[in-house]
Amino acid sequence: MIQLTSLIQAYIKNWDFINSEEIYKWESLKQFKESFFKTDLPIQERIRQGFSKVDNLLVSARSYPLAVLIEVAEAKPIQIETMLSNLFDESKPLRERMETYMSEFDRIIKIMKDEGHSDWKGRNNVKSFQDTHAISVYLAMRYPQAHYIYQWKVFASFASIADYETCSDAIERYLMFVQLCETVKTELMKEEAFISFYNGWLKEKKFIDPNYNLLTQDFIYAVATYLNSEEYQKADKKKSIEKEVYQIEASAFKEVDPKDFKSFKGKIMDYEAIDKLHRNLGLEGEMWAIQYERERLEKLGINHDVRHASIEEGDGLGYDILSVEDDGVTPRYIEVKTTEGGVTQPFFYSSNELARSIVERDHYYIYRVYGFKRAARQANLLIIHGGLDELNGEPMTYKASMKHFCVGWF
Repeated sequence: MIQLTSLIQAYIKNWDFINSEEIYKWESLKQFKESFFKTDLPIQERIRQGFSKVDNLLVSARSYPLAVLIEVAEAKPIQIETMLSNLFDESKPLRERMETYMSEFDRIIKIMKDEGHSDWKGRNNVKSFQDTHAISVYLAMRYPQAHYIYQWKVFASFASIADYETCSDAIERYLMFVQLCETVKTELMKEEAFISFYNGWLKEKKFIDPNYNLLTQDFIYAVATYLNSEEYQKADKKKSIEKEVYQIEASAFKEVDPKDFKSFKGKIMDYEAIDKLHRNLGLEGEMWAIQYERERLEKLGINHDVRHASIEEGDGLGYDILSVEDDGVTPRYIEVKTTEGGVTQPFFYSSNELARSIVERDHYYIYRVYGFKRAARQANLLIIHGGLDELNGEPMTYKASMKHFCVGWF
């Protein structure tokens, strides 16, 4: 199998877009966990509620396994509950469980036809649609730490890109897909910064993915669906991303047209330990800005350490990063303001930052990091140079001392 590094980097870079399209998979796991195990409900209702957010995977123009499963469960609830229980019995071999489930379902379909269920009697085209894809969805919802959502077209497309062999037997192809997923997951786990981000994202959304199986399956799906384009295949993945920055003086801040802003695409960075300990957007933006500063100095041929002052010396300095100007000697004081939104979103600054910007007016900068893509560590950058007093900011908070009023209250 080919090296997956470039594909993984492309997935990380496009995480925000891909995730916006595929987030229902994580929502479906949460919904299943909250609904399927309601023992006070009949099996057909547990199935209906449990798979409600993943029904798009279980219905198409030519296949509708969920609808058939619910219909059969309404007519034969005891049999379906027994069949699902056997399918979900992890002590038995997977192939055996899949084959038994499919054959048992076909047998029940035949019985229901003979009994005259609905308009099935006499028809030769009644199908169960309980194929390897449908079964993989059931298993992945029930045991997300052990199974993967499987689609043959996705597997075939990814296998073609990754130079991975497949076979003709339906169940064997599914088992091969599982093996492929395990291999892919090993490579994904090497992206420590991204996995750290992903863990924070799961926690923030209150989603689950106990063994990263859903992430792995999503990556394979993304490669086959979103990244498997002619443009991507022809792209020079080694080509460096052009870096451009727009800078204004603080005094001209309110006259700037946002349409004039140029963008800087930051490189993907390894945040290592600090990224694992701190998940907030502000810190991530500061780390991104440090990387930008290092590249700026390197481009100028300046060998100088860029210091994360707010971490090394503590908050309250009035700036986050200490760098140097283009002469390589004069200090450059940088305060970072980060947003995932657009550049027009307002930002807040403290009295310490205001005071420092006035004292160091000629060498004080706001790095307005906007459109920040946390997974890909990419953003646009607007640099505002000068004292913050020139921005005409509005006071938003006040500090009241209670020391003169507390005596004698108790």
